[in-house]
Amino acid sequence: MFFKGALADVKNLGVDMVSTANNHSLDADVPGLLETIRLLNEGGIVHAGTGRTLQEARAANFLNSPKGVIGLVSTFSVD
Repeated sequence: MFFKGALADVKNLGVDMVSTANNHSLDADVPGLLETIRLLNEGGIVHAGTGRTLQEARAANFLNSPKGVIGLVSTFSVD
């Protein structure tokens, strides 16, 4: 789960993109995941791998940079 106080720190480190698909995505249950997504959107950090719907979770997202467009696809699987 992302905390509002950490958002500025992450941006200050130069992080522009993150994968949110991992085995800890739901550690704070669905409300924590949705808050993380909200904060990433609010902070302008491109993310992929989770979403409010399956379509959102499967979607690629893109960062427009001065050197071009960067795409991010993120997946996670458990056997």
